Amino acid sequence: MAKLARTSGFGNFATDGGVRSTANLGAFVIDAGGDLRNEDDAAREAVEVILGEVQPLLYSIVNDNSGKMTVIVDNSQTDATDLQRRLRALDTVGPNDYDISGATVTAASTLVAA
Repeated sequence: MAKLARTSGFGNFATDGGVRSTANLGAFVIDAGGDLRNEDDAAREAVEVILGEVQPLLYSIVNDNSGKMTVIVDNSQTDATDLQRRLRALDTVGPNDYDISGATVTAASTLVAA
């Protein structure tokens, strides 16, 4: 049986620390602009509203006052610019009047699982 020679595609297996997907998935870091730890225990608080808007397939929220979360989404329908625009349009949300109007969204450059 003859061996097949691969001549391209090795960039998909790079160990350069970047984020890669073999499907239409995108990883983004959201900086919601403030501490989210008190925004996850009642209806319509900031965490629920943000996740409802973003509709992630997977997410992780940092347990500190940074307001950062990493989301994995269907990348065929959105990008960082679109997510940021949509989040900022929410303005002030929830019973605690959480201000998300200055949220930023960037493409994730790494993913870490602990």
